[in-house]
Amino acid sequence: GWFSFEAERRGAASVTAVDYYSWVHNWPELLNWVREERSAGRVPNPYAPPSHLMDAETAPGRLVFDTIREILGSKVKPVVSRVEDFESEPFDIVLYLGVLYHCEDPFGSLKKVAELTKDHLIIETHGKHTPGCEKMPMFEFFGGAQVNQDVTTWWAPNETGLTDMLLASGFSRVTITAGTEQLTADQLTRPQHYRIWAHAWK
Repeated sequence: GWFSFEAERRGAASVTAVDYYSWVHNWPELLNWVREERSAGRVPNPYAPPSHLMDAETAPGRLVFDTIREILGSKVKPVVSRVEDFESEPFDIVLYLGVLYHCEDPFGSLKKVAELTKDHLIIETHGKHTPGCEKMPMFEFFGGAQVNQDVTTWWAPNETGLTDMLLASGFSRVTITAGTEQLTADQLTRPQHYRIWAHAWK
């Protein structure tokens, strides 16, 4: 939401905000369910909770977005959809932030994002640094809740892996704008989770 309003403030002629997971859930009830599942010794999957905790029609999780949109008098268009299901003409600039590592099929997701991008993609994702493997394209898979107790974090690429997948998805040029330079010399000596920012062009 914030980036959508900021893009509009900076002069974008039109802005479309697409979200599903954050908007369809009743968050207080979802968090109660997560706590109950953990108390019972089960690993909850917030992406697949009981159906009564999700409502794409009323989008209870979009309340804050809608309130800010009204206060600002914003014309940002909200769309409740998964990226994989979203149909639209390509956008000049696409921001794909904090989504890739939640996708069960990251390559398919990036190919869809490439279809939606006319010129320029800005992407941010969870990443994984593995000493000695910086030049090898890698995506580490997490089958449980190894990362921040979050069972919806499936993948962590290194910078080479992310770059290669973006190129294979249909982009012609990729630049990593924030990567392992964020890590200290000590952190670079061992496997490390961090965040990657990249720009990609068609």
